[in-house]
Amino acid sequence: MADQRWDMLRCDSCGRASGGRSGQRSIACRHCGSASLTITQSFDNAGKMAQAVSSANLPPEIRKEVEDALSRRPELNPSNGSSIRPNPVRMIQSAAKDDGSIDIDLLVREAVKVGVDEDEVKRWIEMSEIEGALIREGPGEYRLL
Repeated sequence: MADQRWDMLRCDSCGRASGGRSGQRSIACRHCGSASLTITQSFDNAGKMAQAVSSANLPPEIRKEVEDALSRRPELNPSNGSSIRPNPVRMIQSAAKDDGSIDIDLLVREAVKVGVDEDEVKRWIEMSEIEGALIREGPGEYRLL
């Protein structure tokens, strides 16, 4: 669906912005439930629409400050394609061997290739262990559960 269009809508009742696919039949404000919505902008890309909705819903008194902060830190800006962070769960799963053991060295090498440092990988492992997705089998040895 390369020709899919996305609309940013403004609620006529509460003023909040929301988004959806162009031509979507029944759509209501996700904030107040009103069916009275006006299309304010259309996009070729759902990500750009989502960013516009987020920006439109920022309180006016902090909007400029947030936009300035995003311009100073491009890695945090969702409109910057390089800001898409790798999915830790998928990366950990891809580093698992057939028996479920995790090749930590492989995980670190692959993460570094996409701009994630070793300390971040260690945080991923810690969180996965806390959440019960991994079990520690020994120093530096983990297994997927």
